[in-house]
Amino acid sequence: YVENSLDPAGALEPFRRGSGSISSLDQLSKLYEQIILAAGKNDQDRRLVRTVLGIIFVSSTNLPIPVGAISHFLHGRPPNAEEVAVVRRTIRALHAVLYEDANSNNAVRVHHASFLDFLRDNIRRSSEFDQVLLQAHGLGQSSSDWNSLDATHELMFWGCMSALQELR
Repeated sequence: YVENSLDPAGALEPFRRGSGSISSLDQLSKLYEQIILAAGKNDQDRRLVRTVLGIIFVSSTNLPIPVGAISHFLHGRPPNAEEVAVVRRTIRALHAVLYEDANSNNAVRVHHASFLDFLRDNIRRSSEFDQVLLQAHGLGQSSSDWNSLDATHELMFWGCMSALQELR
């Protein structure tokens, strides 16, 4: 996020100033919001970022998920090389919080567990950020839509069904 800014020092300024009324946890949440918002340059990119983050979040309680599997879930079938490349570019756009672990079958991992906490805890997210995520994913206007992650679970279910059909 900071590396890609035209003014790296300026990008960090809101977080350096700190305020007695803003906790460090809230400052961290604001930073995560900025990283995610910067990764999605348009509606299509924001929708892709939101969906990829949803898949990573849902699967993170078990094992980190490889880039190819994320792409498989996105398309409901084995992905082609360009579809995998799109997911890789999405992960790179989120490089401040995610990375691809070449030593672990290209599994996508978070740099710090607090990012998963951030995704899980909608109370710490500002309403403006909630609206961007909800609108990008085509969901309603209430924060309960983000909490349910029903769309991500459904997407992953059909991806699994597709993978099982491939094994037959």
